[in-house]
Amino acid sequence: MLNPEQLRADLVEFARAELGETLGDRITAVAKPGVRLVVDETSSGRSRFGGAGELPPGVEWPATQGVPMVLLAVLDLAELGELWDGFPPSGLLHFFCLNEEYDVWGLDRRWDGWRVLHVPDGTGVPTAVPDGAMTMPLRPVRFAHVCTVPSLDDGLFQWHGPERRLVADFVRAWRVRSAELGGWSEEEDDEHQIGGWPTVINGSPWWYAHFESLELTAAGELSEEARAEHERQTEEENWQIVLQLGTDGIFNWADGGLIYFGLPEKLLRAGRFDRTWAEMDSC
Repeated sequence: MLNPEQLRADLVEFARAELGETLGDRITAVAKPGVRLVVDETSSGRSRFGGAGELPPGVEWPATQGVPMVLLAVLDLAELGELWDGFPPSGLLHFFCLNEEYDVWGLDRRWDGWRVLHVPDGTGVPTAVPDGAMTMPLRPVRFAHVCTVPSLDDGLFQWHGPERRLVADFVRAWRVRSAELGGWSEEEDDEHQIGGWPTVINGSPWWYAHFESLELTAAGELSEEARAEHERQTEEENWQIVLQLGTDGIFNWADGGLIYFGLPEKLLRAGRFDRTWAEMDSC
């Protein structure tokens, strides 16, 4: 597995070959390291999608309006720390959300459709999924370094005409190249990721995360000046991917979409996973 410096060097060389030096360097200048989560049945670690939880005694399984949430993932931060230093060095990070029958997006997005819990080492015990909760199959995962570039519609750049098509082809080609370098097949690349640039379908999720986490409404009715101020605040907050999950044979976010769990950088560094916000995007 290549380290982040080797991946970045490969990206620079690949981008210049595909796009030319000027355009290639423009994109690679904003590249961000991240960690890809790859389903691997041979993995012997504790990180996984689905299965049962490990919660401290006395901590109830997350629920909303009496409806137990589904456990999406458990990440062993000690395992992750070998590749990524953005999280606490130890503990288990649990990700929950409501299942499709009780759609999280129908709950007015006021913190009650998902939960992220950090369980310190030595405090969690095997916790069965409660009656009535949807159970996702346990799938062990491994971690791999990845070097990410902005999606075509992230909003950082405005691409038009032939240049847009050229960049779109490059982004797709780098995705294939990343799979080769990371040791997973293109078919296994389901965009499950920590850190880096989000995989974007209809624009960056962080503007919506900023706005909705403040419990503001009617974003479309903002004045141009007010919107610009919120965009400035979003950029200043520097939202980070705590966990991005794509659609695969088990996860399905609307029409082949993704779910993003994110935090402003300052809150992430403080370990405020209770303030994690979730957004979903789909075709």
